[in-house]
Amino acid sequence: MLAYAIRRLGLSLLILIVVMTAMYAMVFLVPGDPATLALGPRATPELKEALRERMGLDQPILMQIGYFFLNVLQGDLGIDVWSKRPVLDQILEVFPNTLILGIVALGGALILGVLLG
Repeated sequence: MLAYAIRRLGLSLLILIVVMTAMYAMVFLVPGDPATLALGPRATPELKEALRERMGLDQPILMQIGYFFLNVLQGDLGIDVWSKRPVLDQILEVFPNTLILGIVALGGALILGVLLG
């Protein structure tokens, strides 16, 4: 039983790493430069370069992903480009509502499933 739990935990971590890498890669799969998308088409080249440097987009992709994982392990999800607030604070701000919505949906599904079953 313990071996099964360890195997499942390892698989869960692997899936988490793959999903996080894919999500990070999606930033570069969108047409255009991430700095241009964040600042808009009228931004000056100096502003774009400053944002690229601040976000670490001037580093090689493997270093960017490495820094991304290091920051996530430390609980630092970065700063939102538009609101200039930490992303973790924004997530924690709406988490109670998300949790309530999930519990209500689960309860509704449970009631509906029992009635239809």
